Amino acid sequence: MESQTHLNQKVQRFSEECRQKGLSVTHQRLAVYKKLAATKSHPTVEELYDLIVPDFPMMSLATVYKTLETFEKHGFVSKTRPTGEKARFDANLNPHHHLVCKVCGCIEDVYDEALSRINLPDTKTSNFRIEDFRVDFRGVCSECQ
Repeated sequence: MESQTHLNQKVQRFSEECRQKGLSVTHQRLAVYKKLAATKSHPTVEELYDLIVPDFPMMSLATVYKTLETFEKHGFVSKTRPTGEKARFDANLNPHHHLVCKVCGCIEDVYDEALSRINLPDTKTSNFRIEDFRVDFRGVCSECQ
């Protein structure tokens, strides 16, 4: 969990960036962003909805879907889709990679500068412009072992 001060700073920056991009800072957008920014679990839309609805019972699942689509489009969140699984969302935009459990689907962040410097051979990049990449390590978490 994020510290409350750090979370408040992230939400403030988010609000400012929304305004700069011409997006309204609505209660629904703030609720979705706050819950997502407060967790490291990389929730699915449905999991995030379950976190939000106790505090915002009038929020619909469709609103959470649409809000996350908007956030991804404007670069506020990233979406990851482990092979064959539902999309998961992350408000942590710092360069990082993932450990993915093949049993329960949990995702854990991995920070390693060496992984962030991986280069493809020139023959693979001569006609392809790489904008971003993420390394996913797949295995079985300690809870599932």
